[in-house]
Amino acid sequence: MIRWNKVYRGAGVLMLVIALCGCSGAKATVDEVMEEIKSTQVSEKDIAELELDDVILRVGERDVDYGDVLFYIYQAKQKYEKELTSSVWDVTMEDGDSFEEYAKKELLREMTEVEVICTEAQTEGVKLTEEEQAEAENKASAFLDSVTEEDKELYGFVEDRVKDIYVNHALANKMYHVVTSESDTSLKDKAFEDAYSKWSEDIEIHMSVELWKSIGIQTVKGAQRE
Repeated sequence: MIRWNKVYRGAGVLMLVIALCGCSGAKATVDEVMEEIKSTQVSEKDIAELELDDVILRVGERDVDYGDVLFYIYQAKQKYEKELTSSVWDVTMEDGDSFEEYAKKELLREMTEVEVICTEAQTEGVKLTEEEQAEAENKASAFLDSVTEEDKELYGFVEDRVKDIYVNHALANKMYHVVTSESDTSLKDKAFEDAYSKWSEDIEIHMSVELWKSIGIQTVKGAQRE
């Protein structure tokens, strides 16, 4: 059993905990997390085989497991290779990171933002209407219909998981509109950023370093099932 303590090594998994207190927003926070991950040495023997239900990230009380991460990986891989071709994975960024590391940072940022926003939505009692819920689930079904059977197997896509992800994104989008509904168009993003910073206070990110370092985007590790 993995205990979720600050920089705790147990059951062969090193957990990294980064508090969001005092951060200006998700960008600064995720950058700090990634710097901590880069500076943490992980031996080859600690690189784990990944299963769908392995918890990679915990934001507050909300878990993101490898099955969820695979969805984000699929979307990112499709986007980057369509817009920039598959050679994008050979690119080195100005800071010396590979493009894959950059892409993983962006995935972590997006996943963190969604979970923080959905946590606040639950706190404030903001929910999707039946119509909004149905729309999100229909989009999830349409997505699954567009994916090949081979990719469904590789990425471990199942209907319930994909629907949950689409519903979470719909709820996060609704929170954006709730927060910014009374703001001028030019100030909407600033209003939401300020709100997000407040929500982030006292929330912690719990990250499994070994599991995160085991994740690839260019070469995806297939989902292991128990």
